[in-house]
Amino acid sequence: TVPFRTIGIKLPPELALTPQILADLTQLPAYYGLVGDRVKNADLLADVPVLKRCAGIHLMDSDLTDQGFEALARTSPYCYFHIKGTLVSSEMQQRIDREFPLIAFHGNSRNGQFWLKDQVPFPDPGSALSTAQAPSSAKLTDEEQIAFERETAEWVLELGARVVVKTANKDDIWVSQIDQLPEEPFRILQIPFDQSSQKIRLPSLSRLSRLISLHSLTISNCGLHPGALKGLEFGNGMIHFRMSHSLAKATHLSNEIKGLENLDTFEISTAQVNDHFQFLDLMPRLRDLRLWNPNTQQLEDLADSSGFKQGNLRFLNLYANGRTFDSDAIRALQAEKPGMSIIVNDNKGHNRYLGTPVAREAAIKLLELGITIVASGPNQSEILFNKSNTPSETELFKPLEIILPNNLEITPEIAEMFSRLPPFPRLDSKGLKNADLLTAVPVMALCSGVRLPDSDLTDKGFESFYQSNPEVYLNLRGTPVTDEKAIHVDQNYPFAVFHSSSHHGISWLKLRAKNKPQPPRTSPPERNDTNILTSEREIAEWVIKLGGRVSFKKAQGTDYLKNRLDQLPEEPLRVIEIVFSRADQKITITSLSRLSSLLTLHSLNIMNCHLEPGALEGLRFNENTTDFHIYNTPLKTSELTSHMGLEHLDTFNVGAIQIDDQFRFLELMPRLRNLHLYNPIPQTLEDLASSPGFAKMKLRFLNINSFGRKYDPELIAELQKIQPGMTVIDNDLNGHNRYLGTPVARQAAIKLLDLGGTIYAMKDKTYDKSQYPPESELFFPVRVILPPALEITPETVEALSQLPPFFGLEASGIRNADLLAEVPVLRLCGGIQISDTDLSDQGFETLIQLHPDGYLNAMRTKITREKAIQINRDYPYAAFNTDYHSGKRWLNDRNKPKHSSSETTDTDPSDRE
Repeated sequence: TVPFRTIGIKLPPELALTPQILADLTQLPAYYGLVGDRVKNADLLADVPVLKRCAGIHLMDSDLTDQGFEALARTSPYCYFHIKGTLVSSEMQQRIDREFPLIAFHGNSRNGQFWLKDQVPFPDPGSALSTAQAPSSAKLTDEEQIAFERETAEWVLELGARVVVKTANKDDIWVSQIDQLPEEPFRILQIPFDQSSQKIRLPSLSRLSRLISLHSLTISNCGLHPGALKGLEFGNGMIHFRMSHSLAKATHLSNEIKGLENLDTFEISTAQVNDHFQFLDLMPRLRDLRLWNPNTQQLEDLADSSGFKQGNLRFLNLYANGRTFDSDAIRALQAEKPGMSIIVNDNKGHNRYLGTPVAREAAIKLLELGITIVASGPNQSEILFNKSNTPSETELFKPLEIILPNNLEITPEIAEMFSRLPPFPRLDSKGLKNADLLTAVPVMALCSGVRLPDSDLTDKGFESFYQSNPEVYLNLRGTPVTDEKAIHVDQNYPFAVFHSSSHHGISWLKLRAKNKPQPPRTSPPERNDTNILTSEREIAEWVIKLGGRVSFKKAQGTDYLKNRLDQLPEEPLRVIEIVFSRADQKITITSLSRLSSLLTLHSLNIMNCHLEPGALEGLRFNENTTDFHIYNTPLKTSELTSHMGLEHLDTFNVGAIQIDDQFRFLELMPRLRNLHLYNPIPQTLEDLASSPGFAKMKLRFLNINSFGRKYDPELIAELQKIQPGMTVIDNDLNGHNRYLGTPVARQAAIKLLDLGGTIYAMKDKTYDKSQYPPESELFFPVRVILPPALEITPETVEALSQLPPFFGLEASGIRNADLLAEVPVLRLCGGIQISDTDLSDQGFETLIQLHPDGYLNAMRTKITREKAIQINRDYPYAAFNTDYHSGKRWLNDRNKPKHSSSETTDTDPSDRE
């Protein structure tokens, strides 16, 4: 009575295939592997359509012929074939290898490789390719593909959208302007056409078919030119497609788009469903269906559709806009799909179960086995689930990491429980048994990192991971995976990154950068440096002449808030802060576009200024900008656009009267940690509480300049219920900063102090176990000191994240130091002492990325010489000390004798900018 899910089929040896056997194979649910060693009449398998879903077909020592192999290749053009011992000729193997670039096989005379076989170069662009079977990107050389990725990114940006790209060394770079695109080669990962200041009408999207690693495409809220979707084909890395509230209809999917079988998540409005959900037949791997505004009849149509019945949905997300659903309809859906969670998403960011909380029940079964789930949920900003603390009964939890107990044995039942969980980015284990079973868990295709050291992962399981998730990172040290398989995967899966006992897999762009001949590294030509430095100085002078103040860094030291030209030094400088607000006059600003050229602008304050029309046009912040203050200007929040680089902001100051978009601007600021509101009325705070952007972000401080106004405690409680990790502060006319509601920052400080930490604060205050911060008023830390040998945990990270900004962190001797890179407030930290720790290369670079203009002391850590040299090269404003190499900031390094990149230096922090 319960539908089953097929993972693989193993035929008995020497089975003679018949039409009846083929019919039975065709009627089974989709499966990932077929083993038919020594079978007879093997050519007949080409008539089984479901084999198109297979990732691997083993027909060793069968009677497969040239004709049968070619027919199978056309049926399954993305598959792996094992055909040793068959009748397939050498000539046919060569032809298949040439004409079907996405097929891999092992034959008698040769091995067929995926099209990025040796990563560089790409296949000969003149080779004969079957256009019906392979995406056109296979016709491009590596240089042409890189150029095409850049050309497409520029095309998307010119349409007014944003793009997410990945370089050899940086992941998930959000770009909203062409001049923000990295100079080095990159691949496009996501295209959210919906994230624009205006509604975009999309032309033909067929060119996106040639992108080699597009994961996510959103055309929601977009207009479409006729035929815009025609010719669009998704590759096997495509996971998310969202088209709700657009002009596209469900019939466009079957008529115009190919590759829908690869999708994991699909979003559509029910008003767009004009085929009674027949489109689900095209999405056999769909795990998450998201429907906007369905009514009871539409849910009944869904339950009756063949694609719903035959598929393997794990989540049905309903966006209700306040609508309630008939309980009988919900029961009917879950009766058809007992392994599926049904979630209703309201406009306040809540994700509540309807019917049986399947995901929660699966999580509880896993927790009872000793598994730990680190999650971010709607009721707590971050929480650890275990046997004694289980997820909410009413709201869906959001896992961040799954931690398995040592030596856990994976069973089919455990694998099924994993399949019912929401997506999680990381899985950590040690000594795992039956590890290959994890490859049959569809949600693993969404993981970014999986650690399986000392497990029994086999060669087959290892490769299966990359067949379903071509970009996952795997740690498989101490496993039985052979060197031959590690080398094979490294060669054949261009985006694979892994560590085995003897081999390190490097992704395509990183390997390309590594293998590319590098000219001797020299300092930039003096003319270029001079132009840059001249521009920084000219802007500083311009600010001062307008009546503003400027802070800047020199080779040694920083000067703050200078307002006279004679206070500018003769030596080179770079601007880090601009303040136009003045008490004695109102400055008029015509254009701020020239500030976009500043290298490391941290803060821009235009409070109390008059802005002429178009003053913000062309202003774009980069990753160094954290603070933007616009209070008491004519600027309205609806005038803020995605082109301004607001996604980098940590702090934003605005007057309530300037907010005219129901807080939609928050969606442009996903990293915002501190929102400062001037003179909000209660309705303003209610609008904030109901805004989608507020619910989605991780705001840590809501600073309210009340001007004596009082607020209902229930309203503050509602805000903190949505953002439980957020401190609400009332800044009154007397300069006091009093807590409203729960004093989250104080509670976080106490957790750290109870661990043995010390906090040095302003006004010569010192807090420790014996002296906590005040109960009613916010404290302002200067330096935070963690006790030696402290093991950093997610709870420690969360406590640090809830503190007010501080200037220095001392964390010598701690363990799990890499986790500190997950503390956003460190973006504002001028210096971090993290010596004598287990900080790795990855953690080191992530910390530098977090604050590329800071200082890091990382002596006696696990950082390698190569990584230190690379960081010094790639992050010119970072200063650091490691055992092998010391990084000097650009101005400092420019004014001192140059050292060889292999030379060890020992630079004192005080000798830096």
